[in-house]
Amino acid sequence: MNTLKYLALAALLTLPLSAIAQTDSLSPKPLVISAYAELFYAWDFNADRYNNTVAPNFLYNFNRHNEVNVNLAYIKAAYAAPRLRANLALMAGAYPAANLSGEPDGLRHLLEANAGVRLGRGLWLDAGILPAHIGFESAVGKDCRTLTRSLAAENSPYFETGVRLSWSNDQWTLALLYLNGWQRIARQTTAPSAGVQAQWKPSDWVTLNYSNFLQFNAFETQYNRRFFHNIYGIFTLARAWELTLGFDAGVTERLAPGARQEEPKWSTAVAILRWQCAGRWALAARAEYYNDPGGAIIQFYDGAAMAYAAIDLSGYSLNVDYQLAPNALARLEGRLLANSEPVFWQQRDTRTWLTASLGVSF
Repeated sequence: MNTLKYLALAALLTLPLSAIAQTDSLSPKPLVISAYAELFYAWDFNADRYNNTVAPNFLYNFNRHNEVNVNLAYIKAAYAAPRLRANLALMAGAYPAANLSGEPDGLRHLLEANAGVRLGRGLWLDAGILPAHIGFESAVGKDCRTLTRSLAAENSPYFETGVRLSWSNDQWTLALLYLNGWQRIARQTTAPSAGVQAQWKPSDWVTLNYSNFLQFNAFETQYNRRFFHNIYGIFTLARAWELTLGFDAGVTERLAPGARQEEPKWSTAVAILRWQCAGRWALAARAEYYNDPGGAIIQFYDGAAMAYAAIDLSGYSLNVDYQLAPNALARLEGRLLANSEPVFWQQRDTRTWLTASLGVSF
């Protein structure tokens, strides 16, 4: 009920502003109100039919078994003027319940809350809760090439909180970031984090991106230094074909006072081939790999072994899309994850899902 109250309050607050903006015929609308909702149903072929209704703890989207649920619903107000811009979006659903569970109660429903000022031509300074500068996927399903998110996206930031200085022109986007931490709203470390992004679009057919993230401290009692690299390319192969390639790598140095303890590394790769068929249909195939043997990012508990299991995951999925209307997308996806060790329920090394979703934007 609290979530519904937040969304209703946002709607009431933004409707008067929207009306004012739309009656101003002398200038483009500075304020745009939008909304989005994505329903889903997932069947986990390896779930415990009695009580295992949640996907593994490294999946934050579409993670409920055998129930109709909302993955993400939000209402957003976006203000854009020549020298100022701002975004406020309130959300609810299974995704924020899983991915923001560590935040204070009053912050768990914030998808975006930021404001920016233009310092020069193409130069902006933004602050607040921002979309992450890492990766080609987001929590908003309609903006992604597949129904479910990749392992790379699920285990790197979807959002970040801090200050971003960015510059862009027709081909380049460059950004420097000063952040509260690795996908955190309320900072829990004794030192801030930082990031860099460089994106190049030499043509409408090619997008190349490099992003990184440097975290200086994780806990007051233990020094933690994390360095992460994200590289991806999006290539239009022909009018109806698109290929997306991504690669991530990172290292976490865990240091006790006066001594180095460990230095776990992780890496991931993903490839997505999408075909826009004739008419309203589209197909997408994905292959991915995630290696995190030291538990730098994924700490997946193997109850039988009473220890954290090594993550060495391969994944495959096939996605079918049907555009019901310009603002409505129906999707169906089959997905298989296989680990080199039996980490899933009942000591299985594979897990298979069939997921359907319906996303509508307003």
